[in-house]
Amino acid sequence: MQLRVYRSNEYAGLNLFALHEKVRKFSGNQKKMPVDDDDDNCPFRRITDKLLLQRSEHNDGDLTSLEEISLHQQHLMKIEYINRYFTDKTSLLLLQFFNKSNFRVCPNLKVLHLQDNSIGKLENLSRLKRLENLNLAMNCVERVENLASCESLQKLDLTLNFVGDLTGAVRELRGLEHLADLFFTGNPCAQYVS
Repeated sequence: MQLRVYRSNEYAGLNLFALHEKVRKFSGNQKKMPVDDDDDNCPFRRITDKLLLQRSEHNDGDLTSLEEISLHQQHLMKIEYINRYFTDKTSLLLLQFFNKSNFRVCPNLKVLHLQDNSIGKLENLSRLKRLENLNLAMNCVERVENLASCESLQKLDLTLNFVGDLTGAVRELRGLEHLADLFFTGNPCAQYVS
């Protein structure tokens, strides 16, 4: 199988590097910004049981069999909580209701849409062995890292991020034998001609 890498400085006619500077200024203030999971007006949120249940209504709230979830435009700063052990009492009661013995959040996840958030780092994805499609377009990712254990990954979309080191990204992704589509459009590394 041949890997297709998509990279360009143009994305729908936008000057991407000017856009990057605006986003970088905003994302630099993330640590000072408040995080409130229950306030829709708060600028940043966390991935929680409540958010996952809201976004998985098509799966009757069963997070243990969920294969696809869209968490785009949720004002997330970090990838966290997905495929961790359930900890709160409500979730454990849901597991009992569904007669599930698996106490992990989203262990069967194949498609994860996280585009248009404020995620700055690829982290907490190591347990997602079945993940096939990861969409992180329009975030603040600077380095491709911590994906080596996502052994089923076929498509990675990092369009409009801040990835500058294409060589390091390729080195990180080298062992992913199923990876077929890799999108770097609008990243600083897209300005370099191979």
